[in-house]
Amino acid sequence: MTTATLSKPKLGRPKGSKTIKQPVIVRIAKSRCPVCLSTDRSGYWDVRTRPGSGKAPDDMPYNKSRSKQTRCRKCGQVRTDVIYENSF
Repeated sequence: MTTATLSKPKLGRPKGSKTIKQPVIVRIAKSRCPVCLSTDRSGYWDVRTRPGSGKAPDDMPYNKSRSKQTRCRKCGQVRTDVIYENSF
C-alpha cells in the first residue's frame, strides 16, 4: 500500500475561499429625554454589553443588549439608552 491511499483528507477552509460577512440586525430609534423630549445629548459613558436572549420592546428577538449612559444637553437629565442587537 502507498501512503497516498492511507492519508487523511485535509481539514479546514479551502485556499482562496472568501470570508462571508454575517448580518447584524440593530434597530435604533432616536432616544429622547423623558423630561423635555429633546434628542440632543452628550456623549455616551459607562457602556455595558450583556449577552442574553429574549424579545425587545418592538417584539423582535435579540441575543445581545447594550446599555449606555448619556445626559440631555437641554435640561441635564441623565438617562440610560438600551440597544438590542440580533447578530447571527
